[in-house]
Parts: sequence; structure tokens; C-alpha cells
Amino acid sequence: MVVVPEVGARAAAAVPQDDGRMTRDLLTPSDLAAIEAAVRDAETRTSGEIYCVVAGESSDYHGTPTAWAAGVALLSPALLLLAGIQVTAP
Repeated sequence: MVVVPEVGARAAAAVPQDDGRMTRDLLTPSDLAAIEAAVRDAETRTSGEIYCVVAGESSDYHGTPTAWAAGVALLSPALLLLAGIQVTAP
């Protein structure tokens, strides 16, 4: 994995505009060349194709707690029954 510390500093300084575009480029030509070389090297050792994405945010994850709660609510009765625990309504 190629780690370029300067990229993190520039990424923190870049602020998205209202239309979602960044106000400045996040990667310099030397950063791009280093990433290209690392991807090219990694692709020689695998049959897969590697894509690099630079994003300010990949997701807001607002639905994650709800998904976990739904999973627990749906799986809990089955796990209790498998454990031999009988739950009755009052």
C-alpha cells in the first residue's frame, strides 16, 4: 500500500462547494504518478482490476443503527428458541 502523508493534509484542507465539487485538486501530478505505479504493480500480481476513488465522503451511514436494530430484532427470537429459552407473553 502506498501512503502519501501530503495527500491527507490537502484532503483535510479541501472543502466541498455547494454543488459537491472540491474547491481545489486533492492530488498533485506526483501523487497521481505514485498511485498509478502502485496500482500497475498490484495489478501484475492479480487477475483483478483496481480502481481508485477519491471521495470527500463515501456515505453518511444514517441507516446503519436501524439496520443493526432490525437484524437484532429479527435474529433474537430464533437464537432464543435455539438455546431452548421459552418466552411467553404476560
